[in-house]
Amino acid sequence: MLPVSILFTTRYAPDESQYCFLHLHAMDNMEDLLSLFNKGCQKALNDEERGIVEQIIERLGRHTLAIKLVAGYMRRNREKPAKMLDKLQDSLHFVQKDVGDAISSISAISHLTEEEQKVLLNLTLVPRDGIEAEEFADLAELEDYEAINRLVAESWILHDSARDYIALHPMVAKTASDKIGYSDDLCETYISNLSHRARDAKFIPAARRSDTLKQVEWLLQNLPEDSRFFEEAYIAGGQLLHAFSMHT
Repeated sequence: MLPVSILFTTRYAPDESQYCFLHLHAMDNMEDLLSLFNKGCQKALNDEERGIVEQIIERLGRHTLAIKLVAGYMRRNREKPAKMLDKLQDSLHFVQKDVGDAISSISAISHLTEEEQKVLLNLTLVPRDGIEAEEFADLAELEDYEAINRLVAESWILHDSARDYIALHPMVAKTASDKIGYSDDLCETYISNLSHRARDAKFIPAARRSDTLKQVEWLLQNLPEDSRFFEEAYIAGGQLLHAFSMHT
């Protein structure tokens, strides 16, 4: 038996009798939470507004991701704290202990454009460690990076600036899947282009083969089986595996 310990993080509650558990709670330092909000909102707050923002933070259950999403929305829409609190009170009738519920309510308030919804939904089909922004834009045939940039600015999309990789937080991906809902029409271009790339595996540079294989595997794991593109993607994935096996 190896002398190692493995740490798992989860939002679920499995049988605690078999494992040693450390329960993590929301951040309790309001100054740190306000600093996180200010970083996203980028607007000086007077004393009255600060008090209202503290109420917003409490209403969101002190969930850091939810705070960042609200702050980004307020910056983009030049929303006043009092108006934002009113919206949250209308949609969140109690303090949110579940971050998923909070994010779902924020997405409803945010009124994301069709292009932004398309970007989010397509990113649910991308591996959790992300994809290069330029590659994603090419596969999805986006006209520009405006939707990506807006979603990054509002914290809907995670952005690794060093590599220019984009990805979704698992909770944002779940919200996109649940609230927007998978659509063949919105995802057709990305799926078809990735499948076409997989079928032409001989043209994929050796340095990109591992990433392409991971992208296709993740697509097949997350693409609904009743999608009209599932068979196409499945066949392309098989051809990709066969081609790669011939080179190993």
